[in-house]
Amino acid sequence: MIKFNFKPKKLLNNGNIISIIFYALTSIFSILFSIILTRLLGPDNAGKIFFSLLFLTTINIFFNLGFGQSIVFFINNKRYNSAIVLNLAFLCTIFISLISIPIIILFALYNQSIFKSLSYNWLLILIFITPFVNLKTLSEYYFASIKNFFLNTGINFFDIFLRILLALIFYFFIKNETSFFYSIIIATILCGTIPWIFIYSKMNFSFTFNILKIKIPGFFNYSLLSHISVLLAFLTLRSDQFFVSTLLSVTDLTYYIVALIIAELPFKLSTIISKVLFTTVANNNSDNKLTNTTIRATLITSLVISFFVMLFGKSFFVNFYGNDYLISYKILLFLIPGSILFNFTQVLQTHLSAKGNMNYNVITGIISLTVTILLNFYFTPIFGLISVAIISSFSYLLNAILSIYFYLKISKSNLKDILFFKKNDILLFFKSNNYV
Repeated sequence: MIKFNFKPKKLLNNGNIISIIFYALTSIFSILFSIILTRLLGPDNAGKIFFSLLFLTTINIFFNLGFGQSIVFFINNKRYNSAIVLNLAFLCTIFISLISIPIIILFALYNQSIFKSLSYNWLLILIFITPFVNLKTLSEYYFASIKNFFLNTGINFFDIFLRILLALIFYFFIKNETSFFYSIIIATILCGTIPWIFIYSKMNFSFTFNILKIKIPGFFNYSLLSHISVLLAFLTLRSDQFFVSTLLSVTDLTYYIVALIIAELPFKLSTIISKVLFTTVANNNSDNKLTNTTIRATLITSLVISFFVMLFGKSFFVNFYGNDYLISYKILLFLIPGSILFNFTQVLQTHLSAKGNMNYNVITGIISLTVTILLNFYFTPIFGLISVAIISSFSYLLNAILSIYFYLKISKSNLKDILFFKKNDILLFFKSNNYV
């Protein structure tokens, strides 16, 4: 029999509980944002906003260079002062962000077909606010490294809440997509600056602008490998949206992203829990018990979520988005299997990164991304949105198989350790952070 011994004080300090609460809130508000967006603007103009958000996320992934992962890894190794590690990561992020601006502008000028849905002025503004996106991501990793999961996961909730609030205020005066652009810009700037004002107001150390004076052996090597593995995983996960926007249309992008927002619910939990897992595994030389329990617990939870998504999905799309979005429900059905499988990739690659084995994640990413690109280039122009969804699920399957293979090889675990659910696994979400 499972015994639940709830202690409110302990639960408030539990990274998993806090992460789950904000996971639920952020997911609800993300869906709400998409409903408001599609209802007020229609699929064509909503697609421009979705593409803008995709653009910001993509630039962030390309140019953050893994400094956030290095913060968690090196602070939790306890060999270096946390303030020194943070100082180096912060300066590197600012430096790379500023360098990236002219690079992105040149890329946009020579690849205008990719950005056809955005005006030049809006594209330029989005490019200039990308440093704030990078700083927001870096602050999330720092809060994870010091096990402040309230702020770590709360930033994303604050971001989406602010977008909704500002969009509704601006739409009252400007009844077009510009109101949503303004909300994204302001929310991005605030979420990129407020956390750092808080961080540096709480720290007492001598800040230096000279990167060369800060000596942390292995920092850049770890950052680069982490960056490549995360970039490849992201491209595998998000390249489908770029294929839809370039090979199909911005309206198709709206239908696809609406389906994707709902389809990703089963693996968003493992995304959040992986932050706690990464910090814990990087912090000690534990065995693989925690990772095995995490994958089993998130897998069974994602199956339950997927069941309800498929059961009520059709009526949800019709009632909240409208009859035009029934195509999104069809897309959803093909995306769900891949979404469930992506839990393996999230959790197992997190374990490998925390142990410094990012090279296996890089191999997995290269193989699955290559397959994804080749299949999409051939099938998407012929079969449209449904083929993109099927290819995405297939790439998630390939990712999962390779991640499982490398994890079992390194950890010496066996397949039943990560597949067969145990009755006490669900307690993972209610235990303290000292798992092992």
